[in-house]
Amino acid sequence: MRWVWNLEGEIPRPASRPELEIRLLPVRGLKVAAGIMARTWEGYITREEAVRFLERAQGQGRLLPFVAYLGGRPVGSVLLVVRGKSAELFGGVHVLPAFRRRGVGSAVLTAVMRHLRERETGVTRLYVVREMSDPPTDDDVAAAALYDRAGGARQRPLVEAVYSPQCPWCSEWLAELEEELAGADVEFRAHDLWDEPERAWELLGTGGPVVHHSRRGDGAAAGAGPAARTRVPAVVRNIFLQVFVDGEPVGEGAPLVPGLLADAVSRALGGEAARRGESLSVTDARPAEARGAAGPGSVRPEAAGLPGRRADRRTSYPRVLPRVADYRTGLEGLVARPLMTDQVEAGLDLCLRRHPSGTVPRPSAARAGAERKRRWLESLDLPGGFFGVGVWRGESLAGLLEVYPRPVAARAGFVCGLWGSDEEVLTVACLEVAAGERRHPVMEFLLEALLGELAARAQEAGFRHVEAYGRYEDLAGSNPYWLYAKYGFRRREERDPGAGVILSRAIGPV
Repeated sequence: MRWVWNLEGEIPRPASRPELEIRLLPVRGLKVAAGIMARTWEGYITREEAVRFLERAQGQGRLLPFVAYLGGRPVGSVLLVVRGKSAELFGGVHVLPAFRRRGVGSAVLTAVMRHLRERETGVTRLYVVREMSDPPTDDDVAAAALYDRAGGARQRPLVEAVYSPQCPWCSEWLAELEEELAGADVEFRAHDLWDEPERAWELLGTGGPVVHHSRRGDGAAAGAGPAARTRVPAVVRNIFLQVFVDGEPVGEGAPLVPGLLADAVSRALGGEAARRGESLSVTDARPAEARGAAGPGSVRPEAAGLPGRRADRRTSYPRVLPRVADYRTGLEGLVARPLMTDQVEAGLDLCLRRHPSGTVPRPSAARAGAERKRRWLESLDLPGGFFGVGVWRGESLAGLLEVYPRPVAARAGFVCGLWGSDEEVLTVACLEVAAGERRHPVMEFLLEALLGELAARAQEAGFRHVEAYGRYEDLAGSNPYWLYAKYGFRRREERDPGAGVILSRAIGPV
């Protein structure tokens, strides 16, 4: 069972205990803290066990050990592990049995919450996990009463996924998350970045929305709809999928590195030590010899119930420098055509069945992702239905380059610029080449085709510039700085200093 305190709300005031002194020990005094814990738990835990307990907490976050003294004698202790916006009562509140039910636990817990709110900027949540016996023991009942009395809310960990409907792979990634979480005692929610922007951007931590200079009659850019007047500029990577556990991000992008989500959920269910069944319980008063060599656990390994993400996923395509010799053979037979919202099947086939990573989604997820992308494109009022260019080799699409009005791209999770007027800028979104194709030649062919197509369409649509996000070392990925620099795009904003920059080019003759 897990109790959570919102540190931004009201903190309870325990009964006054002026003779009780609560000290925060320096982290460098870990062995001192272990000695105090051993004295606090004399007969129930040895100094060696206390050292092992504290060592298991190391590496999980910043450690803040608190000790409560009564008349100069240590009578209780708490070890906080601070990670991002959250702090964990690692192993719970420890109170010497002879001093329980005398307000010591409540005083320690309240002191910890006040310290977090006043001294630890950005920490908004405190939680503790305890495995409850069936039926509950007296210690279980006492611990639950302490946490309930102190205002803790009984909550499961909340796993949230923010995804963009622009990417047809999102259904596969969401299915993988649900599959991985199937045995875990968590709540799972998925937020469509387009349809649920408030919660999605809140999780992404980008701050408030920005309204840019609008020169159209109602202030909305073409294809964006009324809500697209606002955008959030702080992302430094395109958002296709981002996962959060209790509001904390897990990894970067999609798919997640195998094991990251399992580790994050396990921490939320009691920490690394709890996953291994080795953390101290809140008020377990059994003598050490009755507990065996390993300390009691607050969450057993099987309680998390996480099988772990499949580890046999093929790695992404190699990122290598272009080879000049590849260009002639790579470009033979290619034909460029515009991408239109009523003709999306070829692009979906490339993304879902001929992706350069060599992976394919499960059929049900492929169908769901394709349908989501179709609905999203149909909902946009894009000028002429145009959203980019593709290059074909015979009947198959060899590569695609999607471009959208900046407000649309921003709302769909793509990195966009802050310069200029939103209504005059198109933003490059997806740039992808099918498996088996010469990647660099096709990418150049796509960009040349896009610039030519935009020159022919720009005047009627009112767009004056096309922008792109380039990452310096992304030699063969979807944000290649070298490609845009080669074709005359000028640097506008160094969005991620030392890593990536917004570039743009005026739309006109190629």
